[in-house]
Amino acid sequence: TPTSRDMYAKRFQDASKFVFELLSAFGISPVCNVCPGQDGRAGYVLHVCGVNHFKYLAEKLSKDRVRCKDSKELQRQYEHSWTFVLGQVIINYLTGEVRVKRRPSFIGIQVRKAQDLPTIEEWYCVGTQLACPMNDDLQWEHWTDK
Repeated sequence: TPTSRDMYAKRFQDASKFVFELLSAFGISPVCNVCPGQDGRAGYVLHVCGVNHFKYLAEKLSKDRVRCKDSKELQRQYEHSWTFVLGQVIINYLTGEVRVKRRPSFIGIQVRKAQDLPTIEEWYCVGTQLACPMNDDLQWEHWTDK
């Protein structure tokens, strides 16, 4: 864990830039979920590497360390994840770790009818240029069920 703002900014420069560029490619504008408010003028990378973000995390960490003795659980509280059409990315605002998970995809698939999908009995997120499997835990409710 970085102990000074300069060390923190240096460590998070590449991590936050990677997250920002990956999500931007899918039309997602990341916003910090740990701080009470990210200044929209600064943008995600400048915010994550900035003084206010570091100060807020340092204050929050000093309080959280008292309440949570398990270091792994404490680290999980500082994770922020985004799910996008081809996978998921997680950044840990405490450690600087970035994890990315890719979902299987079928780039260039043309889906005009159900028979065009690669497998049966599986939900797919379908776009103009790609399709990818989705979680099977979708709950569909009809208005008459309420």
